Amino acid sequence: MATFTIHICQTSITVDIEFEPETLNRKDCGKWVLVKIELPHGYKARDVDISSIRLEGTAHAELWPYECHDHHHEHGCDHDRHEHHHEVLMVKFKRSEVIALLPEGKHVPVHVTGKVGSVNFEGVDIIRVIK
Repeated sequence: MATFTIHICQTSITVDIEFEPETLNRKDCGKWVLVKIELPHGYKARDVDISSIRLEGTAHAELWPYECHDHHHEHGCDHDRHEHHHEVLMVKFKRSEVIALLPEGKHVPVHVTGKVGSVNFEGVDIIRVIK
């Protein structure tokens, strides 16, 4: 008998996303929507490939401007119960493209995917889409 260890590379992670506005009005004439992507503990916002970020697999995040900052968790998180910071990336999408992709409804899921380093990520937020 022998003991051995197998290292399995993590190929995808779940991120927390927050879509703004929470209610998307199809008739509003704004130009952008904003998505805040909070990465799990240990991942860096500066390592996200902005060109890989997609909303509903189709709409591309704007390459510029974007913003990186820390989010302080006083209570800890699922990974670590001590106080710490998670990195957050904020990106914009063209409002017209997003409106074309999302159906009307009270509980519309919005899927965002991308890559941080060599790891894929995915997150979902629920919003309201009105006429």
